[in-house]
Amino acid sequence: MIEIKVEPLGKKAKEVLETIKKFESPSTISMHLPLPCVWEEGEGCYVKDPDGNTYLDFSSGIAVLNLGHSHPNIVKAVCDQSKRLVHATEFPHPKRAELLKKLSEITPLKRTVFSNCGTEAIETALKVCKYSSKKHQFIAFQGAFHGRTHGSMALTSRNKYRIGFEPVMPGVYHVPYPYCYRCPFNENYPECSLKCIDFLENSVIKNPQSGLSEISAVFVEPFLGEGGYVIPPDEFLPELRRICDENNIILVLDEIQTGFGRTGKMFAYEHYNIVPDILVVGKAMAGGFPMAAIIGKEEIMTSWGIGLHTSTFGGNPLGCAASIATIETLKNGVIKNAELMGKYLLKRLNEIKNDFEIIGDVRGKGLFIGIELVSDDKKTPAIQETSKILGACRKQGLVLLPCGRYNNVIRLIPPLIIKKEEMDTALDILTKALTL
Repeated sequence: MIEIKVEPLGKKAKEVLETIKKFESPSTISMHLPLPCVWEEGEGCYVKDPDGNTYLDFSSGIAVLNLGHSHPNIVKAVCDQSKRLVHATEFPHPKRAELLKKLSEITPLKRTVFSNCGTEAIETALKVCKYSSKKHQFIAFQGAFHGRTHGSMALTSRNKYRIGFEPVMPGVYHVPYPYCYRCPFNENYPECSLKCIDFLENSVIKNPQSGLSEISAVFVEPFLGEGGYVIPPDEFLPELRRICDENNIILVLDEIQTGFGRTGKMFAYEHYNIVPDILVVGKAMAGGFPMAAIIGKEEIMTSWGIGLHTSTFGGNPLGCAASIATIETLKNGVIKNAELMGKYLLKRLNEIKNDFEIIGDVRGKGLFIGIELVSDDKKTPAIQETSKILGACRKQGLVLLPCGRYNNVIRLIPPLIIKKEEMDTALDILTKALTL
């Protein structure tokens, strides 16, 4: 349970933070969060700092720890594997074979390439799309976040990640995402008839003056992550699937943040009865161990030859063991819990919304939930207020993170093992912070 022994940040936590500030490049974000929380231990839904304070973690390490901190099944799998084989580079090993087979069982896609992290997996997807399609142009969405390396940064549309690094990889065109609360076309759903899809299809893909004649793939997050935890209308992904099919375009779903049970399904695309051509996964894939992958259709993933792409640590035995344990544990009732707890959390948040004008919108699916804060009826982003609320929650022992184009969206992404009592505790803390 939450226990604040000394006011954060305590002396020991400050010493850790000061050392990091002194020796680590400031490009990382850990030292710049509102009231940083130094993690020394973690178990289940809780983390402890060096001063003995215990926090309820509603960040899950940014949707990595879907099974919570140090889940015993993952710890056992990694410990057992570490006694047998720690590293194999690209040499075959049993855990690699077992995980490949398991991934083909939980998706309709049959071929996999392993990576270390999500952004590397995105780079892999870019390469195989180019190679298999013999085309070099890509469509991504405004508000998208696909990573910070050179190719993935080209797909990412947020200015702050690109300024100073231009020109990025050429050939990427960004179109509006169906962010209905802030509709880019100033329309209202469903009266808009999905103008964003019409724009993509008729003003971009089929427009002979768009300058896009060699479109290899569309990259899309089923739900925007860093862009604001935005849930599109139910018709969006099926329509996107149709457009790609009709125009011989590869559909790549970036489920790095939504995958492995987060939305109440193993993968978010399952909510819409579609299948992508390539599925990109990472973050929660191995319960905190560095693992990511692209999983794709046979004809795409076998289009390139031996040695054209590989990864030194991709498919590492420890990561494979952790991923196998993660998948098996998720299937044992955890995903169902995410669905039920998500419905409960959304219900409670919509009730709270009625009492606070600052809450402009509540949206989500499963335990992928965003609260957008605004300062007036014109939807002016409540940027400073959001930061203060996050800080107030942290002082009371609740770890939350912001997101969105203005950093005015609070994301609620607790471990999928969360209990109702822990959910109520978090909601009580958040409600108190909203009244400050």
